[in-house]
This record gives sequence, C-alpha cells and structure tokens, in this order.
Amino acid sequence: MIRVADHPADMVAAPIVIAGEASHARASRLHEALLYVLAALAALVIAFVLFRLWGADVRVPATYDGDGLFVSATVKGTIENGWYLDNPSLGAPGVQDLRDYPIADNLELATMKVLSVISPDYAVVLNLFVLLMYPMTAVCALWAMRRLGISTLPAFVASMLYAFVPYAVLRVSMYGQVSLTSYFLVPLVAWIAVENVDRPFLVLPRRGEGWSGGWRRPLFTALVCVLIASNGIYYAFFAVVVLAGSGISGAARHRTWRPLTSVALLSALILLVTLANLAPSILYQRANGPNPEVAQRSPIEAEIMGLKIDQMLLPVQEHRIGFLRHVKSFYLANLAVWSPWATQTENVSLGLIGSVGLLVLIGWLLFVRGGRLVLGKHRDWIMGRISVIDGFALFVATYAGLGVAIAAVFPRVRVYGRMFVYVAFFCFVAVAVLLERLGDRPRRTRLGAAAFAAALVILLALGLLDQVPPGILPKYAANKVRWDSDAGITARIEKVLPSGSMVFTLPYMPYPESPPPYPGTMNDYDQLRGYLHSTHLQWSYAAMKGRSTDLWQRAVAAMVIPDMVSALRAKGFDGIWLDRDGYADRGAQEERALRAELGTAPLVSDDGRIVFFQL
Repeated sequence: MIRVADHPADMVAAPIVIAGEASHARASRLHEALLYVLAALAALVIAFVLFRLWGADVRVPATYDGDGLFVSATVKGTIENGWYLDNPSLGAPGVQDLRDYPIADNLELATMKVLSVISPDYAVVLNLFVLLMYPMTAVCALWAMRRLGISTLPAFVASMLYAFVPYAVLRVSMYGQVSLTSYFLVPLVAWIAVENVDRPFLVLPRRGEGWSGGWRRPLFTALVCVLIASNGIYYAFFAVVVLAGSGISGAARHRTWRPLTSVALLSALILLVTLANLAPSILYQRANGPNPEVAQRSPIEAEIMGLKIDQMLLPVQEHRIGFLRHVKSFYLANLAVWSPWATQTENVSLGLIGSVGLLVLIGWLLFVRGGRLVLGKHRDWIMGRISVIDGFALFVATYAGLGVAIAAVFPRVRVYGRMFVYVAFFCFVAVAVLLERLGDRPRRTRLGAAAFAAALVILLALGLLDQVPPGILPKYAANKVRWDSDAGITARIEKVLPSGSMVFTLPYMPYPESPPPYPGTMNDYDQLRGYLHSTHLQWSYAAMKGRSTDLWQRAVAAMVIPDMVSALRAKGFDGIWLDRDGYADRGAQEERALRAELGTAPLVSDDGRIVFFQL
C-alpha cells in the first residue's frame, strides 16, 4: 500500500513504503547514515586543511585574548570544581561566585565537562570542542536539508559551506566567544520552522497511529527546543523569533490558528527551559539583591549591533583577493569612524555563494507569487516558506528593525547580528535548491551526472577559499609565545609559594565586562592569565564586581604602596602580580615603591610584561 503525501515535503521527507520492501528501506537508512558519517569526516578534513592545524599546539587555546580568557577560565573552573558557578581559586580573599552574571550556555559547558574525560587540560578541551562544532554543524545542516527534500550532492555542498561561514571562524580567532560557535542546533530549529508552516508539530497523533504515526515529530521537536534553550540566551531567543515567523506565515496561508498555537507552545517550552538554566542566578539575586554593576545593557546597543545586510553581502575581511580585501577594509575603516562598536558585527559575511542565496530569497519574497511554477512544485514550496521566514528574521534583526523595539523591553539581547546563523542557513538552503535545479538536465546521463558532481566539488572548494582566508585564522605562533611566557612566570611563582597562597593582581580590573578605556594597554580579562596556568594558587582577580570582596579590592588597590602591603599581609596574601601593560609608565613608579617597601627584587616574565613580588 502507498502512503499518500500530506504536503509537498512528505514526497521526500517520508519515502513511499511498499509491503515486502523492508530490506530496501533498511539499505536506504544505512546509506543515509553513511552519508552523515562522510559529512562529519569531510568537515574534519576541511577544518584541518583550512585552519592549518598542523601549525597549532593543542595545549594552547586557539584564542588567548579578550573574551577567550573569560571562556578559558570558565571551562577550567568547570573541570576543576565540578561546575562553573563557584571557583575558590579566584576572587581572593573570597570565592568567585558567578551567579550575578547569568549564563545559559549549560549545554556547551556540559559538553566540555564530558570532553574533559579525554583530557583534564582545559585548553585541549576547548580546542577539541571548537573542532567538533564544524562536523556537528555540517551534519545537522545536511540532515535538515535532506528532510526538506533536497538531493544529496547539493545538500552536502551547501551544508559544508554553512558550517564554515566566517562567523564561526572569527568568533574564535577575533572575539574568543567559543560558545557562539555552537550553532549546530540552528538547522534543526529552522527545519522545525519550515515544517510548522503547513504541518504544526505539537498536534497529538490520531488514535491508532502510535509512535510512527505521530509521536516522533512532536517529541523530537520538544527535544530540540530543550537543547536550544540550553545553548545560550541568544540562540534560544532567536529560535523564538524564527518560530514566530513560521507561525505567522502558516496562520496567514491556511487561515487557522494551529501554526501559531504550536509556535506558542514551543516558545513557552524554550522560555521555561531557559529560566531553568538561569535559576541559580535568579534565586541568588532574590536572596542577595540585584547587582546593578553587572551585565547592564542599553537598548541603543541593539541598534548599533544589528544585523547589517550590506555586511552580509560584502567579502570577509582579509580576503585572498586584494581588491576584495581593500573593499572590506575601506568599509570597516569608515564604519569605525561612525561607531567603533558597529564593527563588532562585521564578521557576518556570507561569502559569494551565500550572498547569491540571500539575494534570491529577497527576490523571491518580493516578486514571486503563487500560481505559477518557477523551480518545480516541491522546490517552490521550499523557497516560498524559507523566503518568508528569512524575511521575518531580517525584519527583526536588521539595523533599525523590530529588534530595536524589542530591546526597549528586553535589553538583555542586544547583538542582533548573531541572528546571522539563522538567516545564513536559509540562504544556503536556497543555494542548495538552486544547485539541485541546475543539475536536473546534466544528471539524466552518467557522464552529465559525473560532470555535475565534479562541478559541485570545485564550487565547494572555491566557496571555502572565499569564506576562510588565512588572515582570519587564529594566530597560533603569537599565542604560543605569550602562552609560554605566562606559563613560565606562573611556574616560577608556584615554586616559591606554598599551596593555597593568595596573589593580589595589579592594576585593579573590575570583573566581568570591564568597560573601556582599560588601564595602559591592557585588555579585558588579561588578569586571568596567571590563574590559567596555576594549579594551587588563589588569585584576587575575578571577584564579582559590586559585591563585598570586589569593593575591598578596589579600596586596597587605591592605597599608597606601604598601606597596600600592610592591608594585603593582614588578609594573608603572599604575593603581588603586577602587569606592566596596565600602567602608562609600564609600572615603574609602583615597582620602585614595592622594591623600597619589600626590599626584594621581583620575578620577571620572559616577555618582560609581568613582575611578581613575594610578600
């Protein structure tokens, strides 16, 4: 008996099953599973070649600056202390408590906790996590495209290009925001949104249908929502936006509330799980009062850091082609004059191939109407759905879009440029559909099919070279030099101090998110470098700003040196870590005063930046 398709997606998403062909169905499932294994292996090979991993040291984090130091400290604390919320090695003479700084990235941290079974070294865990995100993203993107009915080769090429968009690479090399590379769930959310337009997910199966008849879809959908809600506030919030676009589209098309009802239930699930992830922070602040110094956001930031269509269409910075590199540099230089913050979203380039997908979707949304076939019935169905959802996402996230109004009520989400990962997936789905259409005629013969496959391989190679130029890769050699210097001075300090000794860091820096301008030439989170290399010391830096320990540290750091030394000794501190880059005179005045007060010469790091005085 033949299963009749409920809507165009079923023609491919649910293959026709004829009695007596169970073995053929099993072979088909095995073939599909092997396809995903191949995709994962291909992504690993591509990452190894594109990122030149033979020049990287797995024991040195791919990012060793800025937010990368915050992430490294959080992961190190998670591995050593069971979880990230409390860290007795930071915030001396107290204990670092991160509950004032809400983090909903529990899925990533739990994943890295599992990876620590392979190695307890947090740097190895971080690097392994970043590497694994590429095959995971490629596999999930491929799965979603196949479920939408796109044939193997076009879906394979588009999913690889999506996994290696500049956004993912620059999040590590430039910003150190490792958790934001974990967007592998986005294609699954996008697939849910597309399917929900015509076939709402949270609809119970009819009597007699059982698991295979209707339970798998809503349960799988609920699982994806639970996971995305544990994947950080941004991707969870943007999932709700994409689902809202799906619900509005479905309700308008079919004149029924069921798509919106389904979306409302899914959004409520995402909200509840997000609140559960944030529960430690919520309960802590209810018990101890709010901390107005931490994580303050302004609605205007949503305007400045919105998703900019021109940046998506422009080439990636440091492009291999000189002219394109100059175009991007010229744009960024002029943008920085208007607002230095605005350049933080410059890493949303789609590359040439993804840009074609975006332009096609915009054109489809504006000019293509129902009633006439353009690419074929099923392909038109895909393009019609994704163009509307993608257009809604752009309307919310773009500069001067609806996101600015949302931020006035909910300023916690401020960087709408991160909606890019959702918008980009729909763009590459459009690319896959176009490639499939172009291959209709060549694939009628074996020779034509082979030529078409070869052309797609070449297109994939050119697309990857376009999206990932060497200039945006992590600076392995520079990281290693600084890493070795910091490791060397920390090892020398640990030789002269007993276990559990407390070290005071100068200059004082608030934590987290110290606002610029920073003292001297320091960057935010630089004072974490000693902790990242130590095994048995306690560090004053990274006490939660606005709380009692932080207020004590501020007062001590403002004292003249003799009074400071007396106060530190009274609290049981055993040494002072001084970063010369934190002073206009490279710390010369403080060093002279400390030498005179203590009567000893300090230890100095190999690069001459860090000096340590033993108390």
